[in-house]
Amino acid sequence: MAERNIEIEFDTGAFFIVTLARQTTAEQVTEQIRAHEPMSDIGQRIPDICSDRARSTPELLQFLGYKTRTGNFKRALTRLLDLGCLKMTIPDKPRSRFQKYRLTDKGKTMYELVERYELNK
Repeated sequence: MAERNIEIEFDTGAFFIVTLARQTTAEQVTEQIRAHEPMSDIGQRIPDICSDRARSTPELLQFLGYKTRTGNFKRALTRLLDLGCLKMTIPDKPRSRFQKYRLTDKGKTMYELVERYELNK
């Protein structure tokens, strides 16, 4: 496990639970992003908006300057969810009006890489 950079967590409450978590590195995230087509402008801005707390769809649209959900917005949101950069706060009900989107650890790494890249330009 140590060779593969996998964390082991034990919980011995009412049940015995073992959690295995692989740490993603900046290199792994960069490779995954490069393997796909370039991220759109909207796709690059959404992690920035969600960096401090979970945001609802209307909040994201407001920050992006849209009044309605456009095709570009839907594609960017779906892509970020598929890449594992964002996660839903209510994954069992994706169409809930209370649904919000939170940045994952992988998304935070991506956001930091984009920020670093922008500073070095």
